[in-house]
Amino acid sequence: MSEGNVEGVPDGENLEELVLADLAAIVDQEHLRLRRERQLRRLGRALQRLGITGITGGSWIVLDEEAEISFNPIRADRFIMLIAHLEDLADLIKDQKQVPAPVTVGGVHIHHVEQLQINFVFGTQPPTTS
Repeated sequence: MSEGNVEGVPDGENLEELVLADLAAIVDQEHLRLRRERQLRRLGRALQRLGITGITGGSWIVLDEEAEISFNPIRADRFIMLIAHLEDLADLIKDQKQVPAPVTVGGVHIHHVEQLQINFVFGTQPPTTS
């Protein structure tokens, strides 16, 4: 066995390369988990604002071990309440003219919204209170 190889490691690969590959996989997995945790919090806030977590409970959506977002089961009586609530929400937005259109990448595009214009003035002091 050569000096750079370890038992069970294929020829041409050394232990450092394997350790670095394992560490890269761990970092990638943790990065995915952090991203999914942010998505989970964002989804939870949206469901709360819509009044859905009042029906389903706050722990309805969870992040599993593979960093996938999933939904816990809902009791039958709560499921009927959820359906009725979603129908009520759909009725509320049915006639609105500025309903957010779903976008597959990047966020939400709202129709009929004017551009926000910001003018920056450099080299001035902020106002002071006297």
